Amino acid sequence: ISAGNEGNLFTLSNGVLLLDKTLGSQPVYSLTVSCSDSGLSPLSSTTVLNIEIMSVNRYSPEFEYDQLFVDVFEDTIMDSILVILSAVDRDEGRFGDVFYRIIAGNELNLFRIDP
Repeated sequence: ISAGNEGNLFTLSNGVLLLDKTLGSQPVYSLTVSCSDSGLSPLSSTTVLNIEIMSVNRYSPEFEYDQLFVDVFEDTIMDSILVILSAVDRDEGRFGDVFYRIIAGNELNLFRIDP
């Protein structure tokens, strides 16, 4: 590695790139890597290796409320909106997307959550 390895985060050995330390918050690392042969007049080549750091799923989604109570009249028509749920996930990108599903208490399938 001839450039871009500030902090000595990476080691290159026989073409294998290893991570030596914990990555920081930098989103992309650009390493200039060279190789050479063992001829009498050695020939060499370089390339730039761009390493994009992907987010990890660190945070659980959190509902706005721990518990909700909804009163519904017995003559409420089908497909009526009963409540609008809200949850937030502090992760970035696709790990921050929140999906909802009913996991208990709907044995008669009277309720559903629209995507």
